[in-house]
Amino acid sequence: MGEVREVAESAVPPVTAADVAALDAAVPDAPAPQATPPAPRRVDGDWVLDLPLPFARRGEVELTRWDDDLVVTAAGMRRSVPLDALLRRCTVTGGALAAPGTASATLEVRFTPDPAQWPTGLLRPEAGATADPEGSRA
Repeated sequence: MGEVREVAESAVPPVTAADVAALDAAVPDAPAPQATPPAPRRVDGDWVLDLPLPFARRGEVELTRWDDDLVVTAAGMRRSVPLDALLRRCTVTGGALAAPGTASATLEVRFTPDPAQWPTGLLRPEAGATADPEGSRA
């Protein structure tokens, strides 16, 4: 199966292969905008991933972890979000919908590092180390 492409609009349906090629040629090659995957942020020793869900409401959002993906269902639509290497080594421990019902509604998914997935001593602060007031940086 080939890729899906945008074609020009025409008042007359294409009849021949040349007509179809003309429709394709009428659309300039422009790369599709790449969505930037959300980056996790550090909060109180855990990680939080913010997933924009415009106009989502409480009780209408479902979240499931499937291997290395998060599966989010909202308003009958399902989306799979691949987790980066950092979050794949964590456990989903909760979620909250911020600003529900608005254009800025965001699902905040909380992850806790899984000690079995991290090298020994990496999660514990070293003796004598000072705490970074802004939290750890990824």
